Amino acid sequence: MSHGPAQIIDLARVRAARAQAGLHRRTVKSPRFAIATCLAIGLSLGLVGTQIASDSALTLNRDGMLLADGALGRALNQQLTGGAALASKVRISGTYRSRIGSICRTFSIGGAQPVTGIACRVREQWQLQTLLNGASPPSTLAEANRNIVGAALSSATELQLRSHDWK
Repeated sequence: MSHGPAQIIDLARVRAARAQAGLHRRTVKSPRFAIATCLAIGLSLGLVGTQIASDSALTLNRDGMLLADGALGRALNQQLTGGAALASKVRISGTYRSRIGSICRTFSIGGAQPVTGIACRVREQWQLQTLLNGASPPSTLAEANRNIVGAALSSATELQLRSHDWK
């Protein structure tokens, strides 16, 4: 069996050519270091972003229901109609009974894009029923939700309901 002529390779010349080409290419010294760095940065940004989002979130989606959370949840639980602090971005504008007897509250959220809405107490949580973009008056909200019946509850009734966890 005869093989063709053997090819002779000058390894010193190949190494020199590779070294010269390497000067013009950017290489990562260690791919593991680059991956670990990207992973650490990603995790840090994710944790910071989650913390920021959880502090500012006003709603929570649970089991297909949009529930009040954060500052909105606290305002619906604690604030009496018209009793918001000046710095509060959430204001409660009325408390009503629904056709099925649950407590519903109208609210507004100030800011660059104000929102008004209605939340009703369902299984010890405030479920959002209606959301309107813009600063609509409470009467528009009450008309928008046909489940609300009657006039707004008095502040004395609100105080009593609040002391009994809105039941």
